[in-house]
Amino acid sequence: MPLSFHQTKEPTDLTTVHELVRLVKQEPDVFRTVARIFDRYKTDKEAYKEGFDEEIELMIGQPGFRIRLKTRKRLLKILKAIYRQPTFQQIRSAFLEAIIEQYGPIHPTISYKEIYREPLIYDDGEMIGGYECRMDVVFHEQDDVPMEMVECKANIESFLSATSVWNQMKQNRLKKMHYMINLHKYLRECYVEPVLGFAFYNENCQLLKENVHENWGFPFIRFYSRRILYQHICEKE
Repeated sequence: MPLSFHQTKEPTDLTTVHELVRLVKQEPDVFRTVARIFDRYKTDKEAYKEGFDEEIELMIGQPGFRIRLKTRKRLLKILKAIYRQPTFQQIRSAFLEAIIEQYGPIHPTISYKEIYREPLIYDDGEMIGGYECRMDVVFHEQDDVPMEMVECKANIESFLSATSVWNQMKQNRLKKMHYMINLHKYLRECYVEPVLGFAFYNENCQLLKENVHENWGFPFIRFYSRRILYQHICEKE
């Protein structure tokens, strides 16, 4: 029997997220700007610090960002409002997932017919991977073609680190890692090896990547930093 996917999450209905994605489609440097700000200012508490609005304005106004003045002004208004909303963390996470849905797959060899959001994956009625975990976004064409599975982490360093020791991680993180490893192993042995990895706002993850690939022994896990995502968006647009 073919693989089956039970989607457990619907597309975001946050209007702010949709507007940010629309701006990215018009001007890709909007993503680079927003991702940099979401990486630097990780909580809504930042908005209550003296000079926060001025710092945001300076970051948006960097001359290296190719964004029209009209868009800069709109972006500043949106971001100032986002950091003062109780749903800030939800918006910050949902924007990253929406970008992956809009511009994925990220790996250049992957094609797809369907996008699944946080699916449970079954083979012949049996759930694969175990742990009842889910990947945030899955791109699938057919079972004998590699699929891409992306886990979105606004701050990858809150989930993994360059010095963390395997099997000494917090239980929920270890559970997700075991799920990803089991999923990769099952699909590689029974169907075809998938592309599997993390997407995040952080800029530099080289040491963390080396820890996962070399110390833990999982070189198949990919890391899509904001730089990689930005380059991919530019190629698409």
